[in-house]
Amino acid sequence: MVLISTSPYGNPTIAAVSLLMMLLAGKTITLLRTIDEPMAASPEPPDPKGADWHEGWFVITLNPDALAKEFGKTAWSAYPNFVKNLINRTERELCFYFECYDTVKPVNYEPLDSSPAALQKDLEHAMTVGNLYLDALPGGVAFLPGKKVLEVGPGINLGPMLMLACHGAQVSVVDRFLTPWDAEYHPRFYRLLKEKLLERWPSIDLKVLEMILSRNAYPPESIALYSCSLEDLLGIPDQSVDVVVSYDVLEHLFDLESAFTHLARITKPEGLGIHQVDFRDHRDFSRPLDYLLLSDKEFIRQFKERLGECGNRYRPQEMQQLLESKGFAVTAFQPTGFTEEQYLTDFFPQLKKSRRSRYRSCAAEDLRVNQGFFVLEKKTRESFHEGAERSWR
Repeated sequence: MVLISTSPYGNPTIAAVSLLMMLLAGKTITLLRTIDEPMAASPEPPDPKGADWHEGWFVITLNPDALAKEFGKTAWSAYPNFVKNLINRTERELCFYFECYDTVKPVNYEPLDSSPAALQKDLEHAMTVGNLYLDALPGGVAFLPGKKVLEVGPGINLGPMLMLACHGAQVSVVDRFLTPWDAEYHPRFYRLLKEKLLERWPSIDLKVLEMILSRNAYPPESIALYSCSLEDLLGIPDQSVDVVVSYDVLEHLFDLESAFTHLARITKPEGLGIHQVDFRDHRDFSRPLDYLLLSDKEFIRQFKERLGECGNRYRPQEMQQLLESKGFAVTAFQPTGFTEEQYLTDFFPQLKKSRRSRYRSCAAEDLRVNQGFFVLEKKTRESFHEGAERSWR
């Protein structure tokens, strides 16, 4: 059974096709909708193990039996292999993305704090992130007019990308858990952002922010929204993006092989990547390497239960090597955080003695950097095939 909780950014056509393919593959689907309430006011997704889990919900069960008896088996046998692969992949992804969050709720779906103090804190963070991106661009704001910029995992507001949009960039964001528009939070936040940008750049073009504020939503002509994980980003054409940016996001992706394959696919030759990455165990920042002691099986279980918020354990060296294998040159890596020496001294013998950790052979030096800033350049076909290995700096 798959429990489906409606996303405000869900594409009904894609959802319908995906569900039909699952039915044809023999899967039973349970759809949940609230009774006599708009979807925006839905109660929390229920615990299917509870006795009253159906209370307050209109339940529709789609059973594939009748469908399969008619033409399911015939259709399946006639499918080309690429369609069968798509069905199998869709089944996996729908089960993962649309499951009930009965243990952990995505951070982006938590109620937003629209108090003046919280808004000011969020504004300062957005400006910090936006300025970080600007500082890494060749020429700063002068580089942006006409450039296509994608942010991975924008968080609860789209402030940094809208800052770049006001400087002339064509912007988009991709996030598995896109934060829905909040009528209390977002208009207030974007009005503050508008004032801040005008204070910093008096001649800046604010029409994108004004459009968003006037419509109380994100019009497609202001910013493109992709509600999916980077690992499964299919909606952006090949070699169409000039710059991809992220801030403390890449560590939350499980399948970096797929994610970086998509980054390489969509980035133009000589296009840029700007990524701040936090390599710490997010379960307890005071013990930033403890998750390296876990077996792969136990880590995968915890990663899924926590919706990736614990971090994926990749070390900076591993991430650089994977990026380079996908066709990126790491033009700079700047460490921005280090493991506390006493903790590392105490932790390292535990790691070496661990029989279940695949990190037990790591050198202590490879564990010192726990935050860092990557600047990438997408190699051209010619430079990629030169195959020159880069050394870890």
